[in-house]
This record gives sequence, structure tokens and C-alpha cells, in this order.
Amino acid sequence: MNPLILEKVVSLLLLIGIGYLLKPKFSAPNSTAVLRTFILSAALPATIFLSTIEINTSLNLVLLPAFALCVNSYLLILGILFTPLVLDRKNAAQARALILMFPSLAPGLTVYPFIEQFVGRQGLAWAALADMGNKIFVLIGLYILAYLWVARSQQQNSKIQWVELGKFLLTEPVNIAIVLGMVLATLGLNAGTLPSVLVETIQKIALCSTPLILMYVGISLKLKLLEASKILAILLGRAGVGFLLSSCAIVVLQPTSIEATALYVALPQASCSLWALLHTTKINELYPAQAEQFFDLGFATAMLAMSMPFSVITLLFIFSADQFFYAPAHLNLAGMFCLGVFLLFVAARKFTVALFAK
Repeated sequence: MNPLILEKVVSLLLLIGIGYLLKPKFSAPNSTAVLRTFILSAALPATIFLSTIEINTSLNLVLLPAFALCVNSYLLILGILFTPLVLDRKNAAQARALILMFPSLAPGLTVYPFIEQFVGRQGLAWAALADMGNKIFVLIGLYILAYLWVARSQQQNSKIQWVELGKFLLTEPVNIAIVLGMVLATLGLNAGTLPSVLVETIQKIALCSTPLILMYVGISLKLKLLEASKILAILLGRAGVGFLLSSCAIVVLQPTSIEATALYVALPQASCSLWALLHTTKINELYPAQAEQFFDLGFATAMLAMSMPFSVITLLFIFSADQFFYAPAHLNLAGMFCLGVFLLFVAARKFTVALFAK
């Protein structure tokens, strides 16, 4: 196991811990909202723009993003199926948060470092291109899902919904950064050809992104022991179905390079995305008058925070085993093991509920 990877992992977790320790400093009203606004409007758009303009357009511009979209869609369906197994019907706000968080992926924080270290720059280019499909799903698809979900519950006029969605898609800084970056990359422009003053300014803003995101998670974190065990079971189930999907992808797509194989194995094991959490926060702010939060922000934050170390440990296990997990049979075994533990938790929960119901 490379000590440099371990150091990077520990530093990410320490940033979450620092945020948690700073929680009392953000007790003033709207203090976390200001931090979130800067992340959404400046830090993340700068990071996404820089990664987008470096996309290798000579790679397959359809297959890799399509694979990521398939992973997202697959996890969305399974998240809907898993939710009633682990949550009570009365926890509707938690269930909505789980369904929105479950299919979101954050490869930039968890997958990229491992791909670059163990596979190389070419593998990182593959991962970055695949992430474009994930970004479309998480930034646009999940927001549309969340917005229409709450609007339907409020029985709003559908015309108003689409007008509001259109405004969001056209004015959101991250979406603008993606489109602009893709246009420049297609034209053959990158960080080396753009004005150095402009690139340096964007790079300095982008440097704030990862520390601020992780500290924001720590500041927002409210973790309970019972909730932690529930989320751990959910993450094990998520990892299990991810391993099975990777096995199918290798069998069906027959990758001919180590870079593609590593990507098919690693991408479904990425942690949950901050964007899903931010969507839940924004939707709750749009409808503050409800008797309860439409999405349970505490549960969503805890799931995001736990998914990061869980994903990192899983990826460390995968890549430290050399190419063991590149074989479909081994992926199937890993998937069945994780799902087995998840189902044991579900059975224990149902037994406990039935016992106390008597």
C-alpha cells in the first residue's frame, strides 16, 4: 500500500474533523449558507472548468460518459428498492434523502487519486471523461428529480416548474463552467493555451474547493450511533451492487486496456457526492414552511461523511490487491459478500421491529 495514498486519505478525513471542531463558530444564522454559496458559485465551478478543459477529446466521448450514466441510473433504481428495507415508513424525509444520495458519485475526491497513483495519467484521463456523464446526472438530473419531487408534493403548476428549472440550468455557475470547458476542449484549447493570468486566477480559486467542501461536511455533521450502523449497512449494500455491476461491465464491454478495467471497477465505488447534499439543502430552503424538512439534511450529511472513508477503504483494498478484482468471478464474490452482510442487517432489523411490536 502506497504511504502517499494513505497520507492523502488521512488529510481528507482531518479536514472533515477540523470542520466538525469549527461547528460552534458557524452557529450564527446563515453562516453555513454563505460558505455553501461560495463553494457552489466559485470554488467548484473553477475546479470543474479546469478539469473539463483538460479532457482528452481523442478518447471515446460517448462510451465513457455513458458508462457513468449507467452506473448512476443503476444505483438510483437500487436505492429506491433498498430504501424500504432499511428505513421505516414514518421516516419519509430520510427515505427521500437516501434515494437522492445513493446514486450520486464523487470520483474527484475518492477515485481520481487511486487511478492516478496505480494506473497513471492515461487512466486519469479516462476517469475524467467518464465523470462528465456523472456530472450531468448529479448536477442536472438529481436536481430536476428533487425539484419535481417536492413540486409534485406541493401540487404546483408544471409550467412554473419548468420555468424555474430552465433558469437554474442556464444560470448555475457549475453548468456554465461545464459547457464552457467542453467547448474550449473541443476547440483544442486548454490551460496551456489560455492567458496565464486567467488560468492562474482560476487555479487559486479552485485550490479552495476540496478543503472547503470537506470542512463544510464536518460543520454540517450530526452523527448518531444507531444512524451510523444503518448508514454503514446501506454503504455495504451500495458497494455490493457496485461490484456486481463492474463484473457485468467487464464481461459485456470486454476492455482491452488496464486503464478501462480499473475504471469499470473503481467508479461504482466512489463516495456519495456533495452535490446531492447541496440539492437537498436548496430544496428545503425553497419550502421552509413545511411541518418537517422535505429531505432529512442530518441523515444526508451523515451518509456523505461516512461514504468518504468507506469508499477510500474499499478502493485501498481493491488496488492493494494488484489485479485480483479485475476478474469478474472475484468481483461477484466481493459483491455477494457485501450484499450478504447488508441482508443480515435487514433481517436483524426486521426481527427487532417484530420483537418490540409484540
